[in-house]
Amino acid sequence: MSSQKNNRILNLPAEIRNNIYRCTLSLGVKRRIPRNGDDMKPRDYGFRLLQLCRQINVEARSLLEQSVTAYIPILGGMSFDGLISNINLQGPSSLYPVQNTLLTALLTFHQVHIHLHTQWFLCACPQKHERVHPSTEYIYGRLRQALLIYTSASQKVSHASGTLRRRKATIHLDHLLCRWFGMIDIRGPYAFSDILKIMARDTFTDWSLRFYVAANDMLTWTVLDKMACDGVAEVRKLIRQYEAVNVTVTVEVYGDKGIWSMEVKERGGDWLTRDVTPSSKLWPSWPDDVKWRQG
Repeated sequence: MSSQKNNRILNLPAEIRNNIYRCTLSLGVKRRIPRNGDDMKPRDYGFRLLQLCRQINVEARSLLEQSVTAYIPILGGMSFDGLISNINLQGPSSLYPVQNTLLTALLTFHQVHIHLHTQWFLCACPQKHERVHPSTEYIYGRLRQALLIYTSASQKVSHASGTLRRRKATIHLDHLLCRWFGMIDIRGPYAFSDILKIMARDTFTDWSLRFYVAANDMLTWTVLDKMACDGVAEVRKLIRQYEAVNVTVTVEVYGDKGIWSMEVKERGGDWLTRDVTPSSKLWPSWPDDVKWRQG
C-alpha cells in the first residue's frame, strides 16, 4: 500500500470520500456474487481502491461490509474446514481469490445470503433424466462448516460500528426439501437439526430460512407435493423445539400450472409467498432453466 501522506483523497471531507468509495466499488449493487473458480473473467477493477493505503482500505471496506449483501454459494464438494487448515499451515496467501472472498464474507459482512447449489448431469438411461451430483449428499456438512465460521464472528461484527447492529443472514435451501431429497441420501453425522441449533445459538443474527417449492401439473407432483409438505412440517417443528425465535421461515412457491396443497390449507399464511428470491447462474444448480436464476 502507498503512503497515506501522499494520498490526496484523504484531504477530502469524509462525506465526499464515502461517495467516491460508493461509486468506485459499485455499492449501488446491493448483492455481490463471487465468480466461480472456473470463471477466468477479470474481477472488478474498482477493488484496487482498497490497495491505495491503509486508511482508505479501512474506510472503504467498512462501507462495503455494512451496505452490501454478500452472496455465498454452498456446494457439496466445498470444504470450508480445508480453507482454515490451509491458512494454519501455509498462511492466507495460500487461498485462491474466490476462497478468500467467501471466507471474508462469512467473517466480516453484516448481511449475507448463503445459497445451496448443486452440480447435475443427465443419467445414461433412455429417458435421460437429470440427476443432482452425488457430492450433494454432503451439503449439510458443508453448510454447517460455513455457519460455524459465520457465527464465530457475529458478536464482533455486530459491535464493529460501536453500537449493537444485528447481522442479517438468509439461508436459502433452494430445492433441497422439495426435489433434491428424492435424488440423494444425505450422508455424514449432520442433519438439519444441527444446522438449526447453530442458527438459534447466534443471538446477534436475524435469520431468514427460505426454500423453493415448484407447483406444476407433472404426474410426479403428488410425490413432490408431499415431500415439500413433510419438509416444511419438519422445519417448523424444529424451530419450536429449539425456541429459535430469531429464525423465520419463508417458502417461495413458483409455477403457473398448478398450486401447492399448502397454499390451499394455509391460505394467507405470511410464511408463504409467490415472490421468488433470485439465485446466481454463476454457480451450477438444478433446475437451471427457471427464469429467476440470474447472473
